[in-house]
Amino acid sequence: MCTLVVSAQPLIVVANRDESLGRPSRPPFQWDEGFLAPRDELAGGTWLGVNPHGVFVGITNRYQAMLDAKRASRGELVVRALGLTSARAIHDAMRAIEPKAYNGFHLVYADERDVLATAADGITLAQFTLGSGVVAITERSFGAGDDSKRIARIMKRWDRDPAKLSTLLAEHDEEDPLSATCVHAPSVDYGTRSAMILTREHGAWKMSWADGPPCTTPFRPVP
Repeated sequence: MCTLVVSAQPLIVVANRDESLGRPSRPPFQWDEGFLAPRDELAGGTWLGVNPHGVFVGITNRYQAMLDAKRASRGELVVRALGLTSARAIHDAMRAIEPKAYNGFHLVYADERDVLATAADGITLAQFTLGSGVVAITERSFGAGDDSKRIARIMKRWDRDPAKLSTLLAEHDEEDPLSATCVHAPSVDYGTRSAMILTREHGAWKMSWADGPPCTTPFRPVP
């Protein structure tokens, strides 16, 4: 996943997953472990999800970080985090992981108290407190690259009204397609594969899902 925007109090999350066009996946469903998440059918993990304790977890890749196919799937980190009861508990657990076991990632986790993150470049690990305002995370965040153009686009379009957030996720950039929120790069077998709008109010989750590029795919409520 490559664009993730979180706003706390109330908790609102929007996300686009950018991935190889042919990589198989399943839309969100309730896993045996009790959380709600899509599934990467190639590696078996997930890139985002919510659990009954009111915790959201999402992960992006890290731009230009080392890639080693022998390392563990980063989706395993999301599954592990969704088994915990608070963002703070995830923060404590992620502090102990071995960064050399995974390719680079940005793991973001939030509840109605905290928005926190753990980032790794494949060698070292860092942790962040992201506050309660609007925070946009991409594969270029935490010093991995320049995502200022995409962040500026997100902040200009941000609106707490969930009905308007689909517009934010469907933006294109003809001059620089990879700086858009909705990416189309078929020449390199890459693009935005799915999108999510998530809110939590009065102790209940409400998720809408587009199982395809949000510029052409309608969002539908997830039971």
